[in-house]
Amino acid sequence: QGQARQTNVSDRDHFQEQNDTKTRGYIIANPVLSRVTNKWGIPISIPVDKGGADTAVLFVAIELDRITATFESERHKPNGTIAILRADGTIMFRSPMDGNVVGSSIAKSESWIQYLSVLPKGTYISKGSPIDGASRIVSFSRVPGYPLVVTATASKDDVLSAWRLHTEILSFVAMVVSLFCMLLGKVLITAMNAEANARSELERLMLTDPLTGVGNRRLLTQSLEEEIVRSHRYLRALTVVFIDLDHFKQINDTYGHGAGDQVLVNVAECIRSQLRQSDHFGRYGGEEFVVLLVETTLDDALPLVERMRGAISSLKFPELVEQVTVSAGLAQLKAEETSASLLQRSDRALYQAKANGRNRTCINDGH
Repeated sequence: QGQARQTNVSDRDHFQEQNDTKTRGYIIANPVLSRVTNKWGIPISIPVDKGGADTAVLFVAIELDRITATFESERHKPNGTIAILRADGTIMFRSPMDGNVVGSSIAKSESWIQYLSVLPKGTYISKGSPIDGASRIVSFSRVPGYPLVVTATASKDDVLSAWRLHTEILSFVAMVVSLFCMLLGKVLITAMNAEANARSELERLMLTDPLTGVGNRRLLTQSLEEEIVRSHRYLRALTVVFIDLDHFKQINDTYGHGAGDQVLVNVAECIRSQLRQSDHFGRYGGEEFVVLLVETTLDDALPLVERMRGAISSLKFPELVEQVTVSAGLAQLKAEETSASLLQRSDRALYQAKANGRNRTCINDGH
């Protein structure tokens, strides 16, 4: 309980079409019988830029059994139908529900060619349904903003049996089309909101270090590029700080990786508590952290970093005998300097601090 079941969907068209640049994008795919829930659903997929050669796909499905009862209660009985068609003539849903009908196409039928594929909405009397051959009064409308058509039908025999034919047709058209466009819109909005929330969460996870909860190397790289552009444009100072835990391998080897992870978490929180909201901070890799101090010169950055070092050395770890300390290297952005050069100079300053005995701060001023 509490864990979602997983299955391989690489053979599904809503995934395969995202690998093809010609079809990649917002896709409402053919209805499928879920391998997880064993229920019919309409898959909706959208690509996510994950970086690299892999393809990430966000996927939601409108489960047909969740809307069947609502549509069935409004269907013109006994022989009327309600259907959702894709713009290529594929039947995405039909009430009464029939798994043999869902996923089939009426693209070659007279009704589709003459009415459904060419007009935004309308009403006509079909000579014979492409599904069961019955003659029906058909009212249809395209769903604004989506490649979908909603149809509502009433059996011609059922309607003609009542003396108020004209009134029933008009009320049927007005009520059913309006109601089901509204219901379908609500379902699609719910699905899109779920997709937007999923995409936001995925993007957050892709930019966050899972252990410490601070930004990861990818986020730091993006932030550094943005701050360098801003610093060059407005002639503002920018200082990069490389911070590395001293003798961290010895902590892992002596007390175990669980203790080492706790040290990383506490040190990250300690550093974050010393920073301004405008600064950027993240785990660069292993036991290394990077801080971007915006609008900050070396003269202003040095006392701040020294306060960080002091705060970290004051941290208490009951399971450790040794005191936890860090070494730091600082470099301030020069005119026309790139992110790679700035990081390299800060890293060299860090290694100078290590070479000078650790638990200290060194500066690379570019000279």
